[in-house]
Amino acid sequence: GRQFFDQIFGIKPEGFTTMNDKGEEHTTRNFAQWLSDTNPDLYTWAMSPDAANYTRAGTNLGTTKTLLGLESTDADYADYEYADWSKLDNEYAQNLGREGLGKDLFTTFAQIEHDWQFGEYERQAEEYLAEAIAAAGNRSVGQWPSADEIADSYYWQAYDEANKALPKYVEDATNIVDNLMEYSLTQLGTKRYDDFKKAYPQLFVDIEQLNKDALALTQNRRNDVRPVREIMARYETWQTAYIDALKKFITANKKTVSGY
Repeated sequence: GRQFFDQIFGIKPEGFTTMNDKGEEHTTRNFAQWLSDTNPDLYTWAMSPDAANYTRAGTNLGTTKTLLGLESTDADYADYEYADWSKLDNEYAQNLGREGLGKDLFTTFAQIEHDWQFGEYERQAEEYLAEAIAAAGNRSVGQWPSADEIADSYYWQAYDEANKALPKYVEDATNIVDNLMEYSLTQLGTKRYDDFKKAYPQLFVDIEQLNKDALALTQNRRNDVRPVREIMARYETWQTAYIDALKKFITANKKTVSGY
């Protein structure tokens, strides 16, 4: 309904030709030209002031467009103005930070830091060493590694295991980001998405660098929760900024009803 009338009222057929009933080719007319040629009286009425109602256009056509939920002063049609953005607030609003997508991974890294700080690995190492020496009948006590060495090996084993899960987080985060941008492109169309990118160029610079940094993080053996926490925070911050910018862009380019 609304999209159809928006297309009819807003069509701009520059460069197109049409065949008339006599088989003659002529330049395709826009709605106003067609109405003027087809029904001059109706055209005159449509373009006349509407004294009974106020619209920005101030004409009977303006009132008609307002009744149809169109903008009485907007002569353009664009399908992006009718796009479905519902996924922005559910599917693509998934938190990418440590309280959302990265929660389990961050908890794992944070627990390792906690256990190291409070001597959990040393305790486990001492228990292991005591049991091993006892089982060996206290023989060759001097050949056993120290409790600190064993604790350190436990610490690195825990981090190595946690690091195995890091690439999965980065893959999932980048997929969500890619899907969000693809969704935006599909809804806006290529031209309007290019306009969006021009309006917010830093967003696209930032995500390119973030993806590179995240990939580099997965390729290094690390024993520090801080870089992991930072990457998660950057994904979360970027996602929020992108969606906020997109909503502002949509609002700025959306048809509004003039009212009476």
